[in-house]
Amino acid sequence: MPAAPSGASSAAFVIRIPSSTAASGQFARPQYVSPSTQSLQIAVTGEATPVVANLTPASPNCTPASGSKPLTCTVSVTAPVGTDTFTVAMYAQQNASGYVLSKGSVTATITANQSTPVNVVTQGVISAIQLVLGGPAPAYGKPSKIPLTVNVKDASGNVIIAPGNYATPIALTDSDAKYTTLSTTSLTPPSASVTVSYNGGPLSSATISAAASGIPATRITNAVFQPIGFRNYAIPTASSGTYIMTAGPDGNLWFAERDKSKIGRITPAGTIAEFVVPTSGSNPLYITTGPDHNLWFSEYYGNKIARITPAGAFTEFPVPTVNAFPQGITTGPDGNIWFTEFLGDKIGRITTGGTITEFAVPTASSSPLEIAPGSDGNLWFTEYNANKIGRITPGGAITEYVVPTANSQPGLIGPGPNGNLWFTEYTGNKLGEITTGGAFTEVPITTANSQPSGLALGPDGNLWFTELGANQIGRITPAGVVTEFSTGITGTAAPIWIAAG
Repeated sequence: MPAAPSGASSAAFVIRIPSSTAASGQFARPQYVSPSTQSLQIAVTGEATPVVANLTPASPNCTPASGSKPLTCTVSVTAPVGTDTFTVAMYAQQNASGYVLSKGSVTATITANQSTPVNVVTQGVISAIQLVLGGPAPAYGKPSKIPLTVNVKDASGNVIIAPGNYATPIALTDSDAKYTTLSTTSLTPPSASVTVSYNGGPLSSATISAAASGIPATRITNAVFQPIGFRNYAIPTASSGTYIMTAGPDGNLWFAERDKSKIGRITPAGTIAEFVVPTSGSNPLYITTGPDHNLWFSEYYGNKIARITPAGAFTEFPVPTVNAFPQGITTGPDGNIWFTEFLGDKIGRITTGGTITEFAVPTASSSPLEIAPGSDGNLWFTEYNANKIGRITPGGAITEYVVPTANSQPGLIGPGPNGNLWFTEYTGNKLGEITTGGAFTEVPITTANSQPSGLALGPDGNLWFTELGANQIGRITPAGVVTEFSTGITGTAAPIWIAAG
């Protein structure tokens, strides 16, 4: 450095830059320095031109890293004698270019004719924020405290650590104001700890969000707090005989109330509304979302196929075959509604305008029960009493395949995570899988006599099912691994049907 002019002296800054692989806190230092730092700029009160220095192993003012010692650079600046303010900025590229990774300022007294060491605590400049919950899915209904880790990164992707504060404070918010509480809503030092307290209330989920000045939402990853466990919601109408459920086009779940001839709707928060079916005693059973964005359902004793709008308006269409007892219902790949006739031994097709066509199943008294679209563009259905799986083309051609386990009574059927159809074997105590070519695989349920009933593909990519006889909910992975969960339900209210919300 050139000699200091009259009335000026020098200040020396020592910068230690950790390696990118060094563990946080491995090197004691008086400032946050990003491992990606390549240069710095120091501006001094009263000096017109800031000092710029590169901070690399090849820079003349630096000593390369050796063993446990990090890259160490010494930068001297000229400063007026007296009280001066030094403003430091660390950059991701050489010659004070690229992103600013950290910055800070300090006031120091400079004495004539001597070099004054100056310590400055630089603050990490935030580029991205990630919130991570130590346990995002605690037990539902049980009070708990969950640690929240706030990973704050500079522009080079390094986590900003203590000492020093963030250059910009971070604000934390909680979407739930009733069941969860944050231990703090503002973060300045990286060392601050945050806890989410859950009081055990009926919470579906809460989003913990972060924000900082100048940081776009696309650079922030929030955390979702979602207690898991079984939650029971009482249906207003007693003994309603709740049957099949389905996800509706309005974002709610819809279900049939068999014994009270009603259709129910439940919001994600658990609010239930009921709508009376026009035909009294019709026993609605199965329900599905139609291509017209309405709900369609079968009326077992009413011998009708009906439609209900999300607002609750009904239309009913009689099935041509008398006493057909329609049950399963689904939207087909052809844009029509398809249904099974349990005692009519037929498969029915109804357009959104109400025109019905029926196709006879080859095996008499087969009792077709449930129906679902396959990946091959056809409809697949279970034959409860015939112990078969049937396939019907949109044109009405039917093929039947015998289930390997005798008298297993196949019931529910639906798409699995691997593109094949899966079905429950009620008395066979198995889950069955059938390819579009008719090849079977069967997976035994761990619990004996569990009576698998309902079946649905979950949002986690696994298949979920109910065990009526065991009071359990089961999960099966695409690899065929079965896990069972006790519902805790007592008495006669055992789980039968299941649907993805």
